[in-house]
Amino acid sequence: PPAPTLSVVTGDIYIGKKYTIFSDTLQENREYWVHLPDEYAQNTEQTYQVIYLLDGQSLFHSLVGISKTLSSGRGKHLPPSIIVGIVSTDRARDF
Repeated sequence: PPAPTLSVVTGDIYIGKKYTIFSDTLQENREYWVHLPDEYAQNTEQTYQVIYLLDGQSLFHSLVGISKTLSSGRGKHLPPSIIVGIVSTDRARDF
């Protein structure tokens, strides 16, 4: 059989940025992830809805994909939105 070909990195897959903020209430650093719509940088006067997502570490990637699908193509069932995924450190307390 022929030898397998090696993959070549051609670019990054980018869906958001990670941030950290200190919570005075919880006395800990909290991580959150932010996805901006593709057209965000080009249209500075446009306003966007914000979707806050708890359990961000588990659901962020899926929700970004769903949002992109529902806000493009035919129908546009969801307006382009900013998605903020909040990473849980103590799920019972955070909820």
